[in-house]
Amino acid sequence: MNNLLSKLLNKAVVNRSIGCHAMCSVVNLTHLSFADDIVVFTDGSPASLNGILAVFQEFARMSRLRITMAKSTVFAAGRGKLVLEAAAGAAGLSVSALQIKYLGLPLTTKTMIHNDYEPLLVKIQNRLLS
Repeated sequence: MNNLLSKLLNKAVVNRSIGCHAMCSVVNLTHLSFADDIVVFTDGSPASLNGILAVFQEFARMSRLRITMAKSTVFAAGRGKLVLEAAAGAAGLSVSALQIKYLGLPLTTKTMIHNDYEPLLVKIQNRLLS
């Protein structure tokens, strides 16, 4: 079902229902998914948030699987942060501040250095040794 949601999100970006994040448009990155987690990257506008919510509704209609809004979080930054946070709150989504970690690594726009990877490398090393 992740493949269906992935295709719906990509289609929404192509149709401009969801605006692409400036740092992601060059590589055409709209989202990342792993198991039952998904991270969607947008331009941060309330219109893009509404586009994502519409995709989630279409996904639920097609698959009969629903995205749990109570477990979903919006991370906002930049000039339109307050407007996006208000729209997210009105949609029943929690709002949190950046910096966050996903799969043990920080989500950041800066180039990561060795220290950023160190905790993950230690976890992998410890698991291999056990």
